[in-house]
Amino acid sequence: IEDSIAVIAPHVTTDAGITSIDAGFYSGDVSVPSVVHKDGTAYPVGKIGEYAFGSSYRLNSLTIAEGVTEIEPEAFRASSMKTITLPASATVNSRSAFEICRKLEEVNISPDNPEYVSSEGCASIAEKSSGRLLKAFRKIPASVSSIASGAIRGSGITELRIPAGVTQIEPGAFSGCSIEHIEIDPANTVFDTTPGLNCVIEKSTGRLI
Repeated sequence: IEDSIAVIAPHVTTDAGITSIDAGFYSGDVSVPSVVHKDGTAYPVGKIGEYAFGSSYRLNSLTIAEGVTEIEPEAFRASSMKTITLPASATVNSRSAFEICRKLEEVNISPDNPEYVSSEGCASIAEKSSGRLLKAFRKIPASVSSIASGAIRGSGITELRIPAGVTQIEPGAFSGCSIEHIEIDPANTVFDTTPGLNCVIEKSTGRLI
């Protein structure tokens, strides 16, 4: 596949047209269009299929056009992309879509997306309504209030700072990570750490997270 392509193949075709983009290996800067053309007919692209960009180790950036509504589990698993741009229409069906994307440095989400928000410099995805962090690839945004299970798994984070506003950390939030240093904002009233032990402790119960 050449750099800066606009039409992705192979496609899954039904009577209603092309409904998804399925597995393939891509390189360079790739754009997923909202419409593809075949035999003179335009078909909308509705979703990014499972493992569509999986193991694309030469992929640099991915831009998904407005109109693509679904991103399926493991869609980008183990890809080498550094930047991804998501439209207002996109819904991520599973956090595993971004599993083992260790090189991801920048996540751009349309401000018109009703469900998700990204924070500059964090390469993160959080729920707009709840402030729940779904995935972070560089650091945890100061704006989040909770960290979902698997939020840090498969990321490139080695030094972790938990902001003051985080009041809930779900089980398995840091599983499968290579964290070398953990720091907790002194203003955090819920969690603490012990220097040199790389751990997170719930203050009220002494429970190890």
